[in-house]
Amino acid sequence: MSAGTDSKCSFKRLSRHSPSRWDPQALDWSSSPLAGAPPSYGGGNSSPPRGPGEIPGGPNTIVNEWVVKSASQDDEDDTVAEDEEEGEDLCNCQFSLAYGAKILLNTATLRLKRGHRYGLCGRNGTGKSTLMRAITNGQVEGFPSPDEVRTFYVEHDIDGSEADTAVLDFIVADKRIQATKEEIIETLASVGFSDERQKQAIGSLSGGWKMKLALARAMLFKADILLLDEPTNHLDVVNVAWLENYLTSLKTCTSIIVSHDSGFLNNVITDVLHLNRFKLKRYRGNLEAFMKAVPEARSYYTLEAQEDYQFKLPDPPLLEGVKTKEKSLLKMRKVGFQYPTQPVQQLYDITLQVSLSSRVAVLGPNGSGKSTLVKLLIGDLEPNKGGEIWKHPNLVIGYVAQHAFHHIDQHLDKTPLEYMLWRYQTGEDLEEMMKANRQITEEDAQKMKEEAQAVVRVRGLVQGSLLVGEHLDPP
Repeated sequence: MSAGTDSKCSFKRLSRHSPSRWDPQALDWSSSPLAGAPPSYGGGNSSPPRGPGEIPGGPNTIVNEWVVKSASQDDEDDTVAEDEEEGEDLCNCQFSLAYGAKILLNTATLRLKRGHRYGLCGRNGTGKSTLMRAITNGQVEGFPSPDEVRTFYVEHDIDGSEADTAVLDFIVADKRIQATKEEIIETLASVGFSDERQKQAIGSLSGGWKMKLALARAMLFKADILLLDEPTNHLDVVNVAWLENYLTSLKTCTSIIVSHDSGFLNNVITDVLHLNRFKLKRYRGNLEAFMKAVPEARSYYTLEAQEDYQFKLPDPPLLEGVKTKEKSLLKMRKVGFQYPTQPVQQLYDITLQVSLSSRVAVLGPNGSGKSTLVKLLIGDLEPNKGGEIWKHPNLVIGYVAQHAFHHIDQHLDKTPLEYMLWRYQTGEDLEEMMKANRQITEEDAQKMKEEAQAVVRVRGLVQGSLLVGEHLDPP
């Protein structure tokens, strides 16, 4: 963000930010070091976008001008042939898209055929999810309106505000779904939601079941175009196979899919839309065929470290009284747990121990209690069906939830910096202090009150004797 502008943004805006269409014609090239004939982008456009409030000729403007001009000049030598493949066109539009001051697409062409399944591929941060959200919000110029083409966006994380809503009520309340309650119940049952599970609150569902709920809602929408953002997130192998079969069975519905699951994409898609250098280029065939045509795209799906994404976790130090990394620091013994809203107990007689040398993977089908087990370990939940949990008093546990809303749901009005300043303002992790095992019960509060009163009485007696002594033995 440039100087003199309001750079404050909230988590809410980041997660639901509306990408913008920009007017390249309105920009001033006169102060640019690239002066001369500005590049032509088609449709009368002569230059790339500038962020709001950005100073003409400023560093950001100059960089944007140079990057987009360079990419567009290269594209002139790599013109994509007109796609004359047979089939009904659902969309054939040319548009530009920006996210704040960042250019995502410049006079890009999007052409979609009915019944095709497109994998949207590109590096992290190039705007894949933003493009899908822009389509959903009607911010892609030339994209058919909802009256012409029914488009549905399937996200991988249901909004945390719906946590207390029952599964069935959540679907029935969606006014976009044109189905009877009986049809909704039948569809939910077809993807595994029993009558009992349909009555459960969304917040009690595992990540996999939340994704299946989102997919069931998409099925009921009867869309012409499905936009799927990481649809395999939290799904076990059985449900991934089910999703593959479902998508490939759709003969009149078009899909655009963003996924880092290369096997899933390879089995499902018929075409690739490559988001690169501010353009969208279509390649026929599955992911394997695309990687043969564009070898550098393999880096999108491999574990090789990229220059702009490098993470290093600090080595944990030994704790006081712990001489080796093999000594247990965290133990569970015969722990049982049942959610208050569920009729069946979730976990039975769990016994385990963890040391600094442990590297543990928790495996199991969707809904088996993997996340519940982790939440018990870190103290978000406490055993309510017997058992005990012990951890070393100096042990610090870092926790990254599978749903981002777990951490930021109460801080959507804060900037990232404000959130971090709030969380670590005392030098300790306030999120850790708010966990269930750190909360004071009414019984604990009463005991603390009684102990405090006892201390005050003793202190009063001691002070009284001192006063008497001072009176009897003056200096």
